[in-house]
Amino acid sequence: MNTATHTPTPWMVEADEDGVQCISHGGGRDGDIVTNIRYADRRGEADAAFIVRACNAHDELVALARYIEKLSSSPLQRDYVQPEVVQMARAALAKAGAA
Repeated sequence: MNTATHTPTPWMVEADEDGVQCISHGGGRDGDIVTNIRYADRRGEADAAFIVRACNAHDELVALARYIEKLSSSPLQRDYVQPEVVQMARAALAKAGAA
């Protein structure tokens, strides 16, 4: 089992003086690089932006999915949570490795 933790969020996309895209974070030391984007083109820019959005939203989305799951098990709330929504929340938690 891997015990290492990921680089803290929030992450951001930056370009160096040569225009090479990199993903960095501003927590702690100034602009630690998480990874460089292999291709400095539009697809690389779009991939970097997508990675940053997904990583920065991860914890909140996992919390929301867990909350939906919790509501579905509450006797007072379960009638108001559609089973399809609970299935989506559980699938998202499994995909995120948070099930």
